[in-house]
Amino acid sequence: MSKTINHGEYYIKNRKNQESGLKDKKNLEHETVLEGFNIINRKYQKKNPEKFLIPDGMDPGQEVMCEVDKVRFVKLSQTTNFLTIQEIEVYNEKGENVALTGGNNLDNKYKLTKGLCRTDYGSAGYPSSVYQGKITVSECENACNKSIGLSKGEYCTAYEIAGEEKTKGENATCWTYRDPSVTGNGSRNEMCRVRERMQGTPIATMSSQYKNTDPYMAINGIKDDNQKWPNSACTATRRGGWWEVDLGQEVNVKKIVVYNRPDGSQERLNGTIVSLIDRNHNTVYKKTLNSERKQIINVELQKQNCGGPVIEKNMDDYDELKNIQLEFNRELQEYNQAIKDLVENEKSGKVNYVRWRYIDYINNSYKKLNNIINTMYDKIMELTQEDIILN
Repeated sequence: MSKTINHGEYYIKNRKNQESGLKDKKNLEHETVLEGFNIINRKYQKKNPEKFLIPDGMDPGQEVMCEVDKVRFVKLSQTTNFLTIQEIEVYNEKGENVALTGGNNLDNKYKLTKGLCRTDYGSAGYPSSVYQGKITVSECENACNKSIGLSKGEYCTAYEIAGEEKTKGENATCWTYRDPSVTGNGSRNEMCRVRERMQGTPIATMSSQYKNTDPYMAINGIKDDNQKWPNSACTATRRGGWWEVDLGQEVNVKKIVVYNRPDGSQERLNGTIVSLIDRNHNTVYKKTLNSERKQIINVELQKQNCGGPVIEKNMDDYDELKNIQLEFNRELQEYNQAIKDLVENEKSGKVNYVRWRYIDYINNSYKKLNNIINTMYDKIMELTQEDIILN
């Protein structure tokens, strides 16, 4: 027989049961670890209130499970010059560079985008595309999966069927691409299938791209002092912009290493802001860079995600909702950036087809946001029923 209980009661009971297992308080200076959380005692919280997010006017009231802030995104922003980064390394507490990637995290799944596969700056990318002949869609996808026709160390990031709508994909012209930033440019008759990255692995993006550069250049592991241009992720304008990596996981970041462009123009990096951002897009750490070639940032996050007495189960306690919330925050960032780009495009007086491309992207992004909200609502209703009805 099921029993209906008050929302939050079951959670508090389980939480108190976990804390009751800490019998020997004398041997603890102020904390211990339980199921990945730091258990902080009330005495220490009262002595160090600046380290804890305890609601105003409330006493901690009980032993509180506190989790050290973890980082999901690393973002570099520049407003006064080109943003140019040869390499950025992000190290966790084990000394592992969790940002490093290349073709090793590509999945054999594809996102369908309309148009020719093109970069932000309108070309087939760098290195350029590879002609695979007149073959079917499935044969073209197989050529991309196996990186057929590519040099050693290169990998296919997308494939395109030219005139697909006219030929229905039979014996059409197939091109495969090596630039990791290509996507459909919206043109008619063609379809660009962009290879997706494996879940939980780094994904790099940037506000704009200088010719023959892409965001993944900054996390490909190449930091040679003698590397010729193009050797860095670089924005397209002197107004700067941003570069960001989604680490694909929450990381206890301990060190950041930034490599400036090796072949000149190193003054452009001066004044760039490095931001460490959590899964909810809250900035937990900032540092300003100078123009040195190699810069090491040792990170020690003092602030902790803590609270006072737990009165109800909240969204962050459900793994299913965390992922939906992350998807919403990422899409909202894309939506806001697209609006900003449209405004800048209007000021620059660029030709109309670019304007309509932005508008189309904004409309599609708005639809995605609504779909995510509906998905989140359905999941909340489902999980709420599961949580408050116990056998």
